[in-house]
Amino acid sequence: MTEGMSPRPQSVNTQKMVTFSECLERMAQSGGRYRRLEWEDKSWYITIQDEILMVFRPDDKKLHPLKVSVGDITGEDWVVVERTEKMS
Repeated sequence: MTEGMSPRPQSVNTQKMVTFSECLERMAQSGGRYRRLEWEDKSWYITIQDEILMVFRPDDKKLHPLKVSVGDITGEDWVVVERTEKMS
């Protein structure tokens, strides 16, 4: 995440779960944010920035290069993370 930008609350579209390869293909074509339903912290997501696969970490509110696990690669529970308007 670039400096000065703050994350907004997000919702997840659980209607269509995809595989990791489908997730990568969709991000490469049209961007977006994805996460696994298995992840306990719902604030984490992956995205592509400057042609690098990145993960958003809420502890420091920044994007970091993603270290992909075998579980992530074989997981079929990847879902789109929708941006929502800031809640008061």
